Formats: sequence, structure tokens, C-alpha cells
Amino acid sequence: MRIEKDQWIVAGVIASLTLAFVFAVWLPENRKTARYQERIDAAQKTLGPNFNQPAALAARMEEVDELQDKVESSDRFISAEPELAKLLRSLTEAARGQAIGDQQFNTQPSRHFKHYSEIPVGLEMRSSFDAAYGLLEAIETMPRVVRLDALSLRLIDQDSAKTKPQMQANFRLSGFYTDRQEGGS
Repeated sequence: MRIEKDQWIVAGVIASLTLAFVFAVWLPENRKTARYQERIDAAQKTLGPNFNQPAALAARMEEVDELQDKVESSDRFISAEPELAKLLRSLTEAARGQAIGDQQFNTQPSRHFKHYSEIPVGLEMRSSFDAAYGLLEAIETMPRVVRLDALSLRLIDQDSAKTKPQMQANFRLSGFYTDRQEGGS
């Protein structure tokens, strides 16, 4: 049996294509798969044996939901308007001064008039009546003009024997500034 020259060429082409496939596709993908498997093994070792159990998955889903809520709420406090950021900072510091921890701000776009601008802000919080009253006093003493447009108070917890009664307080406020304040203070 004699092998012709063109049969040698075909065999060489097949061999070179096979080698090219092995070195260009199969080996890199095999190494990549091995690295992924190492990462999976390390993650499983770190997470522990009970990570894939239904109870653990439910707990992880709750953690993810809490983190998403935190991320979504943190985005609300980032403002491109410097006066809004200053007003929110002042209100937050005033609330901290009254030991009000559970608070949420809702902002609306500023309204611009001929000589001044208005920043509407909603504030929802849970606190004692004393803390809410202290916050109102702190707002009154702020260096900028802040008007209380609406106030809603609702009693939540009447267990006054152990603690001060807790209430839900909703404020609708308007902060004012002039164009001169925007650049300086």
C-alpha cells in the first residue's frame, strides 16, 4: 500500500487543524473551566455546607432585599442641587440631635421664583412627642427660612408605663434660599 503525496497533504492538514483546535480552543477552555471550578470550590468552602439549603436561601434572599432597600434609599439623598443637600444635612443633624433614628426624606424638584427658590421636602419619622417637638424647635432656629406646610401626628404605641409613647409624624416642609445663598453659604 502506497500513500500518495496529496494524501500526505490531507493528513497534514487534518493533523495541523487538530493541533490548532487543541491549542487554540480546547486547552484554554479547559484551563478556564478548571479556574471556575477552583473558584466554586473556594466559594463553597467559604459559604459552608448549608448555604444551598432552603432555609439558608430564604435568609439570603431577605439579606439581599434589605441591601437593595438600603441602596435604593441611599440614592435618594444624593442631590445635584447644593441647597437641597445643605437643607437635608441640616434636617438630618437636627433629627440626630433629638435621637430620632427612624426617618425618611422625600424630596421634590425645587421651584424657582423671581427673587428666591423653594425646596419642598417631606419628612416621615417615628419618635416620641418630645423628640418631634424638639425637632420642630431645632427647625425654627435654623439659619435658613424653613416653613412647616403640613403636620400629621398619629399615635402608634401607647405603652407609656415602660417607655414614652411612640408616634408616626409626617412633616411637609419648604426651605427657601436666594440665588446669592446658593453660591456662598
